[in-house]
Amino acid sequence: MNGLTSRTLLALSGFLLLSTPLSASADQLGDFTYSTNAVAATITGYTGTNAVLTIPSTINSLPVTSIGAWAFFNSTIVSTATIPNSVTTIGDGAFFNCGSLSSVAISNGVTSIGNLAFGACTNLAGVYFQGNAPILSGDVFYNDVNATIYYLAGTTGWGATYGDRPTALWTGGQLTGSLQVTLAPAGVVSAGAQWRVDGGAWRNSGATATDLAAGSHTVGFSSVTNWIAPTNLTVAITSGQTTVANANYMANAGLGLAAGYQHTLALKWNGTVWAWGRNLYGQLGNGGTNTATTAVQVSGLGGVTALAAGYDHTLALRSDGTVWAWGYNAYGQLGNGTTNSASTAVQVSGLSGVVALAAGMYHSAALRSDGTVWAWGYNGDGELGDGTIVNRATAVQVSGLSGVIALAAGTYHSVALKSDGTVWAWGSNFGGQLGDGTTTEHSVALKSDGTVWGWGNNGDGELGDGTTVNRATPVQVSGLSGVTAITAGSRHTLGLKADGTVWGWGLNSSGQLGDGTTVNRSTPVPVSGLNGVRTIAAGWEHNAALKTDGTVWGWGYNTFGAIGDGTTGERDLPVQAVGFTTLQDGSLQVTLGPAGAVSVGAQWRVDGSAWQNSGVTVTNLAPGTHTVGFSAVSDWIAPTNLTVTINSLQLTTTNATYITPASGRAQMLSPANGATLNATSVMFNWSSGTGVDQYALWLGSTAATNDLAVLNAGTNLSQTVTVPANGQALYMRLLSFIQGAWYYYDYNYMAPVVVKAAMLSPANGTTNSSSSVTFTWDAGVGASQYAMWVGSASNSYDLYAAVVGTNLSQRVTVPATGGQIYVRLWSFINGEWQYNEYGYTAPTPAKAVMTSPANGSTNSSASVTLAWNAGAGVSQYALWVGSASNSYDLYAAVEPGLSRTLTLPSDGRQIYVRLWSFLNGGWDYNDYSYRALTAVKARFTGLANGATLGSASANFTWDAGAGVSQYALWVGSSAGGHDLAALATGTNLSQSLTLPSDGRQIYVRLWSLINGTWKQNNYVFTAYTAPLSRAEMLSPTNGATFISNPVTLIWSAGTGVSQYALWVGSTSGSYGLTALLVGTNRTHQLTLPLDGGPICVRLWSFFSGTWEFNDYTYATSGAAVKAQMTSPVNGATLSGASTTFSWSAGTGVSQYAMWAGSTPGSHDLYAAALGTNRTQTLTLPVDGGPVYVRVWSCISNEWKFNDYFYTAFLAP
Repeated sequence: MNGLTSRTLLALSGFLLLSTPLSASADQLGDFTYSTNAVAATITGYTGTNAVLTIPSTINSLPVTSIGAWAFFNSTIVSTATIPNSVTTIGDGAFFNCGSLSSVAISNGVTSIGNLAFGACTNLAGVYFQGNAPILSGDVFYNDVNATIYYLAGTTGWGATYGDRPTALWTGGQLTGSLQVTLAPAGVVSAGAQWRVDGGAWRNSGATATDLAAGSHTVGFSSVTNWIAPTNLTVAITSGQTTVANANYMANAGLGLAAGYQHTLALKWNGTVWAWGRNLYGQLGNGGTNTATTAVQVSGLGGVTALAAGYDHTLALRSDGTVWAWGYNAYGQLGNGTTNSASTAVQVSGLSGVVALAAGMYHSAALRSDGTVWAWGYNGDGELGDGTIVNRATAVQVSGLSGVIALAAGTYHSVALKSDGTVWAWGSNFGGQLGDGTTTEHSVALKSDGTVWGWGNNGDGELGDGTTVNRATPVQVSGLSGVTAITAGSRHTLGLKADGTVWGWGLNSSGQLGDGTTVNRSTPVPVSGLNGVRTIAAGWEHNAALKTDGTVWGWGYNTFGAIGDGTTGERDLPVQAVGFTTLQDGSLQVTLGPAGAVSVGAQWRVDGSAWQNSGVTVTNLAPGTHTVGFSAVSDWIAPTNLTVTINSLQLTTTNATYITPASGRAQMLSPANGATLNATSVMFNWSSGTGVDQYALWLGSTAATNDLAVLNAGTNLSQTVTVPANGQALYMRLLSFIQGAWYYYDYNYMAPVVVKAAMLSPANGTTNSSSSVTFTWDAGVGASQYAMWVGSASNSYDLYAAVVGTNLSQRVTVPATGGQIYVRLWSFINGEWQYNEYGYTAPTPAKAVMTSPANGSTNSSASVTLAWNAGAGVSQYALWVGSASNSYDLYAAVEPGLSRTLTLPSDGRQIYVRLWSFLNGGWDYNDYSYRALTAVKARFTGLANGATLGSASANFTWDAGAGVSQYALWVGSSAGGHDLAALATGTNLSQSLTLPSDGRQIYVRLWSLINGTWKQNNYVFTAYTAPLSRAEMLSPTNGATFISNPVTLIWSAGTGVSQYALWVGSTSGSYGLTALLVGTNRTHQLTLPLDGGPICVRLWSFFSGTWEFNDYTYATSGAAVKAQMTSPVNGATLSGASTTFSWSAGTGVSQYAMWAGSTPGSHDLYAAALGTNRTQTLTLPVDGGPVYVRVWSCISNEWKFNDYFYTAFLAP
């Protein structure tokens, strides 16, 4: 049931034909690809989807000065283009074959336009120049038969034609066009449908909006009751032209589909109704009673806006507010005053102003525009809501119900949603489907937050709450949100989510959940492979879904063909209803160009169908995507296949351009034509061209020859070529294989001149500063590898000789003799070795010299870093450190580097250092001497010796001393003592301590570890003397009232207090209730009489040998009160096996307990101490017997109770 809801031709042989082209790469910024040099940028391509193209004037702070060759070639996107002032050059073929391009605005900065730059742009109507006429190269506007060239007054270079196109004076105003939009169908137009541009004034169907700026605009559509407006359209306005668009409204998405017991109905765009499935009583409405497994039209009925289906009858709402019905009528459910079944539509008597429908098994209902509900048909369970159980063959008003905004019907019940968000139900309540809490099959409701709630029968999980327990009040469907529509079948439910997916739960015996199984589900599962859904309808055990593309899909029980796929087999996955769509077909017109291709037979076709001539319109195309193909024409290259989108009721137009094979030739991108090559290995790069199957290169020493190289590049768009390095002229031919023939472009270059590699470093004639020398050189020109000789005489290599390949540097060790070194750098060029020769002076041998510390200096620390230079010709180093000259009692080692850190004595002695250098096969040395550091113990820097401390917290700080490696601290009550603190502080120079506050003498010893020995400095201070204060009561506050025991007293520490005591009595200063010494504790718990009298507390503090006190007075709450049961009420009959008991706190009660038994005072059913809890849930017998409950209250350590009696729940 429905729920709520061209050059010389030549031939070459031996080339391999490949099929996969490669593309060159480029930098990208936003939608544009580009290349740059040091001063400017060139636009090389476009990846965006915006039809209105504005070229940027800068990219990464560089001016955009040119549109590169073939940058926008073959674009089907761009409709208008604006060229900024920064651009001076528009390259060859820049906008070639841009079929959608209609207008171009060119700034006064452009001075030259390349060959074919705007060629084959068959829709180009106007080119608007803001400056003087640029220089044209070749046929710039090739085959642009519709183009006019516009120029401004006062500019020069214009004639009657420009680039073979007519010219006209341009006033310089804004480029504008017009837009005309036609709406359909007629029914929605008559109902007031309108359109507007960019949020402007509303316009009627067929009206024209003028003076629209060229470029993209948004068309919006008005809302119309019972119709779904088209989605906003983006249209491209072309200067000087009227753009035509069509838009189709659809019948209301929530009401255009219905499913009955074994039949299905759908509403088409034109208001006609179509049906399929069981037809025993004429419920398909086609005048017969034969089953139909595919869609048949309901006879004689149009203008329909909504549908509803009962068990074997159908309802339709027309746009005039009348209701029509057909099918089974034994109970008057057709509402025409009879009980005769009808196989064609009959009008429901006396009913008008209807806005919504619902159909139950044998009854029907309608919602009028005034918010009242009317019903007719079977009424045995009160489903008509008129207060009787009498069947009605004409409509009667549902009693006492108004303000209704939505309506639904189940098998034998009805449900209404009021404007206040409440849901009302009437009729059969067998499974609790009325949702009023009584046991009075199932209903579902969709809340505004996208959640779904259900109630009633749940034996197959149709409520979706994860159980199969019937529910008499609403429960939420588990794990489902974002729902926009719901529908309920016999024992299953469906929900449509905002993302267009459908979810189902409940009975699945016939696959009605569409998840590929027949397993029942008590929580939602997605219908497999179904998306883009706009409407759903649930039948008895089958379902239907209407997708946004107008197709209808079904699944589940199909014995009578209710799924509409032409079969009678059950389906547990969705299948499409064959030969049916709710959308009207569209049409397509394709215009081909240029005229030359059309004159020799160029044609097009849709989806492989019959060939069509240029400009022909093909009709009856289903909405959606289609493929346009193009015929092969001799001596022309056909366009690539196009994918077009057909919209309902709309004519789609497009253009396609054939080009000559020669026009499709690849062009060299780099190196630039005429360039002098700077290397013998050169990468050549070219464009892909159009229709090119493979590429080849010829390289010759004269024009049109290939004596130097013949290279097959296959489908690659680049090739590395080896060229001679002799400075000669080179001739390159780039060949493109198109439609079985070779076409080409010729280019010329200058070969590089050979240059031997030259030494860059060290400079020729210099003296080497080290024995290890790194020689580096340039690549030269034409050199394929390098070699190096190093010798002690010219043309010798006694020191080094090696071929170093393609490396451009080499490290060589030379002797430190001070003599001459000869280096020959070889370059292998054109098959022979050539060289350049260089001379250097070897380094003079020199011992290493100490650089730090300075000779004769005094060390500033025990840790000393000795550092030295490399010397000259020194291969290794060693170090002696001693207490006397030529000694090494402190350190001796061979050193791997040029420094060493040592820890040396701190006793002021003289230290002797010998730095050894291994030079030309022998050890030699330099001597140095230093004065060792004299150690000094650390001293306090903050507190003066003998000072009185200002608080209990003291921060001691000290200097580093000299030669001290770590520190320690003793703090004691006597000289040399450390009873207060003994701390090793490492290398820290401060320490904070908390010390006594009693004015005593405090002795501090500061230790310094020097050369492994601890040394001290001693200090004495006077401790801080703290003021004395008595303890004070923190809790409870003075004057508070005690209402329960025990009572916890908490007090502050006071100052200087060593212990505490308490007196508690009924009068001030008395201790009749308690008197005790509590030591150093600062809290105590008491049990006190809660009789309404006062409680007096004296808090004693002992300091300086004396007791002092503070007094506090409290009140008590009076007589204690036992806890009392608050729920359930005494004497009640329990409503289930599980019952939650709750009771009051009472007065003076410290804890609770509970007994439950089958006789008075017994606890055979339950007994437990519950602490301070005041609620407990018990599982009790369900035999209808007595239950005795005792609630205990602990008052002043005594248990007291209240008794209660209940009758147990009796299970059915």
